[in-house]
Amino acid sequence: MKIASIRRDGHVELIVELPGRGAALMSDLYKQAQLSSPPTSMQALIERGDSEVETLRASLSSGTEKLPLVNLDNAEWLAPQPRAGKILGIAVNNRHLNKVAFRVPTHPMIFMKSSSSLTGHNKPIEIMDEHGYTIPEPELCAVLAKGGKNIPEDQALAHVFGYTVTNDITASGVKFTMDSVALNIGADKMRPHHTVWREKHGPEDGYLYFTYHTRSKSSDTFSPMGPWLTLAKDVPDPNKLAVRSWINGELYTDDNTANYLFTIQRCIAEASRFLTLEAGDIIHFGTAGASTPKFPMGNRSVNLFEMPGSKLDVEIAGLGTLSNVIARV
Repeated sequence: MKIASIRRDGHVELIVELPGRGAALMSDLYKQAQLSSPPTSMQALIERGDSEVETLRASLSSGTEKLPLVNLDNAEWLAPQPRAGKILGIAVNNRHLNKVAFRVPTHPMIFMKSSSSLTGHNKPIEIMDEHGYTIPEPELCAVLAKGGKNIPEDQALAHVFGYTVTNDITASGVKFTMDSVALNIGADKMRPHHTVWREKHGPEDGYLYFTYHTRSKSSDTFSPMGPWLTLAKDVPDPNKLAVRSWINGELYTDDNTANYLFTIQRCIAEASRFLTLEAGDIIHFGTAGASTPKFPMGNRSVNLFEMPGSKLDVEIAGLGTLSNVIARV
């Protein structure tokens, strides 16, 4: 079962996929199922719980021939969950990328993105002059059905409402200029925890390095998602999904979530140790990093800053294809 958020006549509406036919308004499905008060947002549907979703699933399986179709050609797609309380990302969570790590991470590395960076399928990704070198990062993400603290790893997948496709746009030109700093605090002030993540440093090394990801990853339109949210019940194993991405029709990465360094459930459990997770939160799990012959560094070979008007596509098996066009603003 796939659900999406669109905007029509200034209002946000939920739609459901009708395989082989198109899509219908969630409100029309509610009428067919003789249910009152359809949810007005993905968050509202999530908060109603599993029983209502299963009622909708049963209604879909009982026949949808009489449901009127939504014209998706004119649809303004939103991110499936456009008002997430938190968006968490997992950095460098890919075995291909970690081949060049001085020290391979021992825990998922978590960063946050703003919900204001969300945008939808077929929407432009807006790159400013200040962004500089900017790369795509095709990823799987999950929307949580329920939150929690200290979620056990073997129960983590039960907290997922559904999965969707995202492209974690990253302005490296911002990250390594405006938002990075090296401090020479002096070798005498260095402490063991300052360099435990570094492989090469000497007794005279007094440098600390800091990078802050907010602008480079949370700029407006830097979190395209969608088009559909596929319910978790319909994704048997999120740790075995093919991820492929194209720029102007040319394949630049061909990967699989099986290559994640840390599994989906490990990432959810780890995040919940430090942050109380909530229903509707989004977690994306790491960049598809495998390269192709024309793009030997995979996604890092693609500088979107120099490619205005280019079309980006990200396909995750069973979830759909997210498409966006690059715009210089």
